[in-house]
Amino acid sequence: MNAVKIMIICQAEKPYQASDGNQINGVTNQGEKDNEGLTIRGWQRAGALAAYFTPLPDGTFMGSGVAEPAALFASGTDYQNREKMQHNAGGKSSRSRETLTPLSDKLDLVIHDDFETEEQLATAVIGSKDVALICGEPQRIPSIAHHIPTLRPTPSEWPKDKNGENRFDVVWIFDWKPNHNKYHFYTAYQCLLSGDLPGEAVSVSELLNTL
Repeated sequence: MNAVKIMIICQAEKPYQASDGNQINGVTNQGEKDNEGLTIRGWQRAGALAAYFTPLPDGTFMGSGVAEPAALFASGTDYQNREKMQHNAGGKSSRSRETLTPLSDKLDLVIHDDFETEEQLATAVIGSKDVALICGEPQRIPSIAHHIPTLRPTPSEWPKDKNGENRFDVVWIFDWKPNHNKYHFYTAYQCLLSGDLPGEAVSVSELLNTL
C-alpha cells in the first residue's frame, strides 16, 4: 500500500542580502548567529507550519488539501557531515530539518533524512503507507517529485516569485488514486506570514499600483 497523501514544502527562509545592502543572517533556535540556519522569518514560518499541518479544534485545517502527517522526511542535508553541520564547521545546511522541527516536536515524530538520492527518498515516502510530509531544498524538490508516479507531469522547477526568487509559501500535494495507480498532483498556498500570496505571486509594487 502506498502513502495516501504526500506533501512537499520548501525549506523556510534562508540568509540573504537585502535590497538595501544589509545582510539578513541565519540564527539557531536559541537566537545565535548561524548562516547555515533559518532566518528569524524562517523560524516564524517553521512555527506557523506546526499549526498549518495539524487540525484546528473543529477538525479542519488552515490550508486546503493538507492533512496531519504521520511521517516526516527532510532532504538537502549533508548526512556524512552532520557533526560539522552542528558545529558550523563547513557542513551543508540543516534548514530542511529546522523547518520541520517545530512540527516534529508537536507531533512527536522522527525526521527521516538518511537518503543518498532523491529517488531513495521518494521510494521511502511512497512506501510510508499514510500521510507524509517532505521538506527540501527548492532545487532538489522537482527531482523528488519526478520519482512520484503522477497522472500529469510535475513542474521542472520549484515556483518562483515575480523577482525570480524561490517561493517559501507553496505546498505541492500528491493524492493517491488507487483506480489509476498514480497520484493526483496539485498546489496549495500557505498564506501564513505577511507577504505570502495565494496563487501566482504578485510583487508588492504591483499590489500598491492597484490601490
